[in-house]
Amino acid sequence: MPGLYGGTEGCGGGNDASDCWSTRMAWRTAGAGELYAYWPQDKQNTTALLEVPPYSYVNADYGISLGRGSFNYSKAGWTDISQTVTLQTNKTHPNGVVEIAVNGSTVIYYDQVYYPTTIKGILFSTFFGGATSDWATPVDQYSYFRDFSVRINGLRSSKKRSTTL
Repeated sequence: MPGLYGGTEGCGGGNDASDCWSTRMAWRTAGAGELYAYWPQDKQNTTALLEVPPYSYVNADYGISLGRGSFNYSKAGWTDISQTVTLQTNKTHPNGVVEIAVNGSTVIYYDQVYYPTTIKGILFSTFFGGATSDWATPVDQYSYFRDFSVRINGLRSSKKRSTTL
C-alpha cells in the first residue's frame, strides 16, 4: 500500500533502518487496517509505541505494526485514507508525528517518532506480505486506487501542536 519514505532506499524487509524510514498502509485478516513502519528501533520509545490502540507490535527483525485493527478497509466500497508525517524538530528528543485519518476521522496518532532523515519520496506497492510463497494468494486479487495525491507543507497544524517540517 502507499506510503512515504526517507533516507536510503530499501528500508524494510529485515534491512537495517538506522539511516532510513518508511510508513505505509497495510491490511490484515478480514480487512483490519494498520500503519506498517520501519523506523530506527533503537531511537524509538518502544513502550509508548506499544500503547497505540487497539494493538501495536514491534518486530525486532522487521517493522512496526501500529494501530492494527483501528479501522477496516471496505470490501465493497472505497476507504478514504490520509497519512500525515511531521518530522521531529530536533535530533535529541523524538517528537515526530504520524497521523492516519480514515473517512475523515483520526484513527492512529503517535507523536514520539524519531525520523532520521527528511522525506525523500513515496513508495507504492501492493502485495501479500511475507518472505515465502506461503503468503501468496492462490487466486488473482485486485486493489483499486483513486484520487491519490501527495502534499508537502512547510508548516503543519495539528490538533495537539504546530510543527515545522
